[in-house]
Order: sequence, then C-alpha cells, then structure tokens
Amino acid sequence: MRNIPKTRFKCILLLILSLVGSCAIQQFQPQRQPGIFIEDNFAIMRTDSLSIAICPQAWQGEPTDLNSNYFCVYVQIRNYSKTARMIDMDAFAILVDGEQYDPIALQTVLLGYQVKPFLEEFNQPFMADRVNVNPEGQRQTNAVLVQESYSFGSLVAGGTKRGYLFFDRRLGREALITIRALGRDIVFGK
Repeated sequence: MRNIPKTRFKCILLLILSLVGSCAIQQFQPQRQPGIFIEDNFAIMRTDSLSIAICPQAWQGEPTDLNSNYFCVYVQIRNYSKTARMIDMDAFAILVDGEQYDPIALQTVLLGYQVKPFLEEFNQPFMADRVNVNPEGQRQTNAVLVQESYSFGSLVAGGTKRGYLFFDRRLGREALITIRALGRDIVFGK
C-alpha cells in the first residue's frame, strides 16, 4: 500500500515538471557557424579590430514590463585598434525570412515609458484616481534605461561598450532569427 502513494506522488511530480518545462520561455541559442565562437549562450566574433559578443537576452530589473514591450538583445563590443571606431545604430539589424527589423531608438523607448501613465488614463476614464504619475520613479526608470542600453557613437581605442538593443517584440515568437552585427550574420534558434 505504501508504493501507491509514492507512485502517485512521482506521477504528479513528473506531470508538474513537464508542464513547467513546456511553459518556460525558450531561450535563443547561437547556432554553430564558421568564425563564430559560443560561450555562455553568447555568439562571439572578431573583425580586424573589434570583438563582438551578442545574445538575445531578457531585460533584468526596472521597468519590469520591458520584455513584454520589446525584444532585447545584449551586445558587448571591444575595440582592439589604436584608433577610435564609430559604431552606429545601422550596424545592427535582425532578419527573419528576409524581413529586416532595425533597433528601436532609445529615445523612442524612453518616450513610451513617459507617455504610458497618460495613455492608461484613457483606458479607464471614470476611475477616481486618474493619473498617478511618479516623477521620481520616472526619472529612475529613465536613468536605468539610459545606463543599461547600448550607447552608439565613438568607441575609443582599447575601449569596451556594452548594453541592450531594443527590437520589435514580435521577434521573440520566431523560432529562428539572424542578427546582423557590423556586416556579419549570426543565426540564433530556439
């Protein structure tokens, strides 16, 4: 009789684990490609003077709803040359079935979070407590977004820049994406 409860417990535990596993968000993995090294889920490549590590990666911290609004990609670039290099926004894109998705400018992301409380007011116009704007909280959110996003522009000799790029959130539903970084294609799949 003791084996029946243990067996039932094991079956329930297996069922729960399989449900949790099937509901977990699938993470993009870099695909093996010539000239691309893989370490800790990052695709790492090298050009004549730059080292680039890139990976679709969930945003951590505030604002907590950023991952539901944007598809986030973390990038780190190191300049090994003796001169500064310009890294512009158009150096990055994501391709899916031939369609190009460009990074969303940080100013657009910031504006979205500044306007959001006012737009929420119109969703529920008869609420007594209409707009609860917290200017200090908004400043902190903006500061975190600016600090954690990738800063385009000059990368000094020997310098490293790192941060997030933001793309159309629909990209997270794709099974296979190609990130074009500085003219090189890197394939990621689930």
